[in-house]
Amino acid sequence: MSLGDKIKQLRTKNGMTQEDLAGKLFITRNAISKWETNKGFPNIDSLKELVNVFGVSLDYLLNEEELITLAIENKKNLELNKNLIYAFILFLSFALIGTLIPYYSFESDPTSGMAVFIIFLPLSYVLLGILSVLLTIKWPYVIVASALAITPIYVFFEVAIPTVRFGTWGIGYYILFLLVYFIISRIAISSSKRKNVLKLQKIFFFVSIGLTMVFVIHTTIDAIILFNCIGCSAPWYTAVVLNTVLYIIPLTILYSFYFYYKKEAKRQSKFNK
Repeated sequence: MSLGDKIKQLRTKNGMTQEDLAGKLFITRNAISKWETNKGFPNIDSLKELVNVFGVSLDYLLNEEELITLAIENKKNLELNKNLIYAFILFLSFALIGTLIPYYSFESDPTSGMAVFIIFLPLSYVLLGILSVLLTIKWPYVIVASALAITPIYVFFEVAIPTVRFGTWGIGYYILFLLVYFIISRIAISSSKRKNVLKLQKIFFFVSIGLTMVFVIHTTIDAIILFNCIGCSAPWYTAVVLNTVLYIIPLTILYSFYFYYKKEAKRQSKFNK
């Protein structure tokens, strides 16, 4: 007996019309009609309500094939919701980078145009492209979310900084972001298929820690040298800034790969259980 037949049987047994059942589930009568004729399938929330209304178990309502269908449908819905949430986060991140960095840079120093366009924004979008790999969302969402974020950035420049022309820079950052995202994601996916992800996770963990220690030691030495240098005009924290710019991309790549393979190892572990 199919789910539709069981719903109809239980509804009739409880003396309900399709309108009565629809009212209890807060849906339309047409939806009930589709279920009973097997032209539609209730979602997980509706199934829970059916269980409560009729006082039966979920196992009674669904046969093995329908349970598989429900599991697949539920997985698709979860995947869709995850992609939409992460795409929204990506949209906000992309837009905020393109607005806040120029705004505060030009506010503090109106002559900082070249530093903003050639250093800060490209560096920020490279980092965003690397970090976006960790979200593991499907590539169409990445393309659309980042493309939509370009519009508020252009509007921001027109309204808040009208003396600065953003022009083709915005398209260039968009292409740069996508290139970094696709290159890093392709490397991560292809290597995880060919090699043991647990081994890759350990390798990138130790390499990441190693480079972090190198960064700390290198920066500390440079800062001490500048601090003790009598004839030097640059303050000691210049070493921190310069070394951060120098190390941030390789460190971000290494840690991104580590967390990606850690996430992939956890996913494979659940799948194998």
